[in-house]
Amino acid sequence: MRNLLRTLSVLTLVLSGTALLGPVACGGKTAKVPVMESLDAGPEPVDAEPPAPKTLYERVGGAEKLSAVVDGTLKGAAAHPKLKKSFAKITGPKLETLKKDLNDFLCEQMKGTCKYEGKDMRILTEAQWEPFVEVFVKALSDAGVGEAERDEALTLLTPLHDEMLPKKK
Repeated sequence: MRNLLRTLSVLTLVLSGTALLGPVACGGKTAKVPVMESLDAGPEPVDAEPPAPKTLYERVGGAEKLSAVVDGTLKGAAAHPKLKKSFAKITGPKLETLKKDLNDFLCEQMKGTCKYEGKDMRILTEAQWEPFVEVFVKALSDAGVGEAERDEALTLLTPLHDEMLPKKK
């Protein structure tokens, strides 16, 4: 039993990387135990920079989700009593152009990879602004966009008020 305890003690010291100096008694005989160097794997790895936080565009769900939001927004606008007069008449190629422009516009604002190159987005009147924002928020929610991302999208949209209304004379 004593020999077993000694052996376990020696193994523990060797495995922990501690150097053993001098002879160790083993069954009445003296034996030299080799000195083992520390099992150091080298210097600690330098932590790489933390990954950049995801953009709002990525957190919203990228191209597929943003496309669903744009579709929902335009369908909601075409059905909304205060917006339908302006939006219901947009069909065919004009609707497709508006979808692409609104998608690229929002994508760029959300720090996506899109570049908005369309006309200005002055598509609303002052009276249509709030209903449009409501429809947009509902479309975000219907597309499954989280509350934090919806709030952030709203904070991006609010400063665009003047860019989406006709220029004041």
